[in-house]
Amino acid sequence: MLGIDNWAVLKGARNKENAMKYIAFCSMAAPQARLSMLIPYGFVNRKAAELIPPARLDRLPTAPQYADKVFVSDSAWWAEHLQEATDAWNDWLLS
Repeated sequence: MLGIDNWAVLKGARNKENAMKYIAFCSMAAPQARLSMLIPYGFVNRKAAELIPPARLDRLPTAPQYADKVFVSDSAWWAEHLQEATDAWNDWLLS
């Protein structure tokens, strides 16, 4: 299961131009690949896979070979069903 994060620049930000440049930089293949080399976080720029050694790529959730085996967590579902899922988990855990 993949989790998703987002970048955002607040309306009226004083350094909007630089913030947007930073987000663009972080989304490039090379910085994405470097981060995945430091910690086992998946990348969003698919070209990053070309820059990561195969042994490391095998350990990343967004590696091309796992594309048909992963799914993205549905935040809207969890927001709507959190208590129900927590209760079910606790019932199972305590049984």
